[in-house]
Amino acid sequence: MAYLAESEVDMDVRFEMNSTFDYPDDYRTTTCVPAHEPVFIQVMFYTALVLGLLGNALVLAVLWQKRRSWRVTDTFVLNLAVVDILLLVSLPFWAVNATKGWTFGTKFCQAVAVIFKMNIYFGMFLLPCISAHHFLLIVKNFRVYSTKRLWAPHATCLAVWVASFLLSIGDWTSLESVSDPAYLGRDWCPMAISQWRGGGAVFLAVTVVMVLAYSLLLVLQLQRQNGAQDKEQSKRRKAVWPILALTAVFFIGWVPYNVALVVDPRPAGADDCPNSQRTAMEMVLIATAAVGCVMCIAKPFLYLVLARRFRTHALELVTCRSNTQSNHKISLWDSGGEEEEEDGDGPEKRSLPQSKC
Repeated sequence: MAYLAESEVDMDVRFEMNSTFDYPDDYRTTTCVPAHEPVFIQVMFYTALVLGLLGNALVLAVLWQKRRSWRVTDTFVLNLAVVDILLLVSLPFWAVNATKGWTFGTKFCQAVAVIFKMNIYFGMFLLPCISAHHFLLIVKNFRVYSTKRLWAPHATCLAVWVASFLLSIGDWTSLESVSDPAYLGRDWCPMAISQWRGGGAVFLAVTVVMVLAYSLLLVLQLQRQNGAQDKEQSKRRKAVWPILALTAVFFIGWVPYNVALVVDPRPAGADDCPNSQRTAMEMVLIATAAVGCVMCIAKPFLYLVLARRFRTHALELVTCRSNTQSNHKISLWDSGGEEEEEDGDGPEKRSLPQSKC
């Protein structure tokens, strides 16, 4: 009897030692790192604010000066500048959030987050529209937009604004300012910590499509370089390079952030870490979002470097000079052939009075 009792005890012990433990479904290891946002993000935000506002203000000033010879690309550039300015004016609130915590309430936190997301979605949709216009013009000689149908680019931009706002609702409804242990109990607005990760997957899918489309376009460009081409075709091909650079800079700037969104499907919170620390993924999202925001300063500099006629008009504006003999049949963005009037039925082109300081 004693032997049987001992056997039962041994079996129970072996059973208990070999049993497995069922971890909770939300269990995961968390890597914590020091929360150093104030060290580099604050400087980045204020630098981007100053340079970005100066650059985009110059873009708006040149567009206003040339408003009587409005072109298709001008509409797109205007909307890109407006959406960038909206993000730039929100950057001081990002800096305050990183250094002192959030003191503006949940509603304003949601508004700043919507502006942040709309900037991503707006560029994600509008730049492919511009690229498609140039792609079809070169490959099929088909005009998606023209100065005879100026309502078309305006309608496209309106649709992109609406789509960007609707996609940002997912973050808007789930975001709120919360007490964050990383800031020793102060409120914090997790603007970059998206609760809806589908936007990141959509962004990466659009990026892949854009890479394939531009790769095909470049191949066609190289194949036709050795063949005979008229002056208009040459202008159209030259017009692709500024658009390609603008699109590449935008997508390269935002790809790291959206990759981080897709890699981390369940957002971790700072409450998983001790005081003055954040999860590694949170820091990655904050840092990559900051890099994307800083890219707002890149567009005006690209215009200055790659768009010769825009650079000329910008220098004239800054130095208080005006060339009344400028050719209004050529776009500011060196897009020449694709935006010239075909039958002379376009809007009247008149030179503006000479500017004065």
